[in-house]
Amino acid sequence: GLRSPGYSFIVDESKAGELWKQLAILGAVPMGERSWERQRILSGRPKAGVELTEEHNPLEAGLYHAVSLAKGCYIGQETIAKVHNNIGQETIAKVHNLGAVKQQLWGIQLSAGAEPGMEVLGADKQKLGAITSITKTRDGRIFAMAYLRCKSKGELVDLEGARVTVAGSTATVIPLPFLSREFAPGDLPGKDGGADEGSNQSAEQREEEDAAAVEAKAAKMRAMQERLAAYQAQVEAAKKKAPEGEQQ
Repeated sequence: GLRSPGYSFIVDESKAGELWKQLAILGAVPMGERSWERQRILSGRPKAGVELTEEHNPLEAGLYHAVSLAKGCYIGQETIAKVHNNIGQETIAKVHNLGAVKQQLWGIQLSAGAEPGMEVLGADKQKLGAITSITKTRDGRIFAMAYLRCKSKGELVDLEGARVTVAGSTATVIPLPFLSREFAPGDLPGKDGGADEGSNQSAEQREEEDAAAVEAKAAKMRAMQERLAAYQAQVEAAKKKAPEGEQQ
């Protein structure tokens, strides 16, 4: 689903058609694929085969909130714990702790049209990255998602608000509500989060840490929802300021 109020239904394929009809009877308004794609890009939800590929790890994709390194074994753990980059085959924890994430998924607000695959250039006209997805809102504004290089001289750079160039036109890097850049407390092993395997923590200590982790995740969710609400308010304000002829 999207990082916005709503529900996801998991239903047998044979029952999907009937469920769709019942939802429509109850007042649900059908939304086409184009509308879904627009909402996906505006909220920043990475898509399999587009933003989620073998070329990008979960941390680059802003999926810190979807990764736990403190849990026990689970399906796919070995795969997700191995990341190929300049420091070799390391665990995601090491990639995070050593600051080895070299690119991040960001939103971009464009001033002119563009296409997926087009380069994003920094102030020095050097390539920062490339557009992965792009959409146009009903009021004519253009937004995109792009992986952008986020390190300069070995230091992590906050790209929010940066002015960039796409296809010869200026654009601005913006945050995306769905994405996260830090692990929640309890999602890292050892002293950074949850207990290491074989530790001597008491059951009471583990319960306290688990409760703290749950509260931290809830707080993160509330913060993301607040950011989304603020962003939606900003969009509505921009619509009201736009000339009547430009509104759709």
